[in-house]
Amino acid sequence: MIVRMSEARVLPGLLDQFVEFIVERAWPAMEAADGFVGGELYRADSASEPRLVLLTRWRDEAALAGFAGPDWRSTPVVLPDEQRFLARPLHVSHFTQVVGRVS
Repeated sequence: MIVRMSEARVLPGLLDQFVEFIVERAWPAMEAADGFVGGELYRADSASEPRLVLLTRWRDEAALAGFAGPDWRSTPVVLPDEQRFLARPLHVSHFTQVVGRVS
């Protein structure tokens, strides 16, 4: 399994709208992708630098590449109209599981 973390620095005042945009437009596309295992969406409310972090889990690198394209390691998936919410370009990182659930 591989985990992809996408971090968005959002323009002040647009965090609620961006959350809605991701839930309505990005999430369904990921759910429909072969190899998508699940994910979570987190927000950091800040007056000066609101952020949104999307963690997604994929069956393997091939599944992630099938969704995000051949440059998946460095290039985020950006939907049309998404840039209007962003203070900076999206940042992506990838992680592979080392240990299972820790209690």
